Amino acid sequence: MWRDLWAYRQRTVLGAAGVLAGLLAVAVIAAAVSGGSGGRPDARTTPSPPTASVSKRGPSGAVPGPRASGYDRAAWSAAPSVTSATSTAYPAIPAAERTQPDVFATAFARELLTRDYRHTTRDELLAWAQACSAPLTIVQVPMTPADRATTLVTSLVTPGWDTGESGTPVGTAAAWLAARSRQAHATVSDVRVQSVPDFPPPKTSFTQATFDRLVTATVTLHSTVSGKPVATQASVAFEVVMTDEAGRLGASEVQHWVTRRRS
Repeated sequence: MWRDLWAYRQRTVLGAAGVLAGLLAVAVIAAAVSGGSGGRPDARTTPSPPTASVSKRGPSGAVPGPRASGYDRAAWSAAPSVTSATSTAYPAIPAAERTQPDVFATAFARELLTRDYRHTTRDELLAWAQACSAPLTIVQVPMTPADRATTLVTSLVTPGWDTGESGTPVGTAAAWLAARSRQAHATVSDVRVQSVPDFPPPKTSFTQATFDRLVTATVTLHSTVSGKPVATQASVAFEVVMTDEAGRLGASEVQHWVTRRRS
């Protein structure tokens, strides 16, 4: 992760995480009443915010490149190289749904979480994500233009992105193939979107209009185990940061990803 972004986020993490945890708790309690089961294991590690560093522009006004005190290059080095593309399985989000943050966040979450492991590939999902992304434009983080343009995909595949938890919104290629071997597909319900309190925090600026939304949803995984159909449910919560490019919203990153099994 990037240390400067952690410093920028630390004022909103506690407030946003509290709201997110509350929304997720309500979802889990409702699931317990309804008797759902299954999902992913818990992971409750809490990260320590790294020390903040302040970036300075050189005489030319150019943004300096990555530094040890800026952001960690490891996540970007490990992320796959992705070319923007849409497909029948992952169509483009309609232009009419890319003008309002709440509407876009809802459409983005539904398509991100709805998956047919039997007939689609992980590469198709990531290519779609890149196609509906927008560069992260926070001024205080000295990122390269290339990394700004790939923050969304990097955040989707990097374990513990901005959370310290081990899960990712998009699992590994091996996990995708394992789900395919079980003839799995995932459906989504109860998608809810809420504004993040106190966003953006003081002394934080962006070169373009930026929005942050909390998303909660129920994901049901349908699969076949020992020849029998099995359906498991999980409560999912995350934040999506969006950037407005000339009246057209794009997702810049997904952060604070949390998933809890229902039992």
